[in-house]
Amino acid sequence: MTALLKNRWLWVGAVWAGALLTAFWNHQSINTILSIQAQNQALRRELMFQQQNARKLDHVQKEHEKLFFQAESIQLGMLAVKSNLSELASELELHMSQITLPPPQKGAETVLLNLSFSGPLERILRFLSILNAHRYLHHKQVGIRIDPKNGDGNCEVSMVLRCRIQQSTPNDSKPNEPVARSAL
Repeated sequence: MTALLKNRWLWVGAVWAGALLTAFWNHQSINTILSIQAQNQALRRELMFQQQNARKLDHVQKEHEKLFFQAESIQLGMLAVKSNLSELASELELHMSQITLPPPQKGAETVLLNLSFSGPLERILRFLSILNAHRYLHHKQVGIRIDPKNGDGNCEVSMVLRCRIQQSTPNDSKPNEPVARSAL
């Protein structure tokens, strides 16, 4: 009889162990389902937010893109900005005496840019206000010296050019536009 009782306790113990293992497995399954539901809810809220604010998000993205001058390389960006600044100075009839651009460091998105130009004070102020419209040029220091005899000014501007390399592929170009390629 004692052997029969021992076997029954083994069976009861096995049933209870099975019940405890099933409860543990059930608890783990519930935690997994709850975490997946929480992720699902978060993704749904994110999607709803993006759908409701798509116009605002596009506007913010476009404004962010204006903070960087898009070019195929930093050197080409520096050359284009230097040309644009020279053209702007000549349009306003300012004498551009110096544009200094140090060689960029590898992987850098910003380059220090120094300008020196002279002309009538009104034109210098107009030039500086036009530069403010170019958000990829961040002013660090502006110095204006005015000649008391003729009212002309000498201006020295130190600013940072933020340039981002754009990745272009031949498939992105328009079909009727020629594709510029390097001669190297």
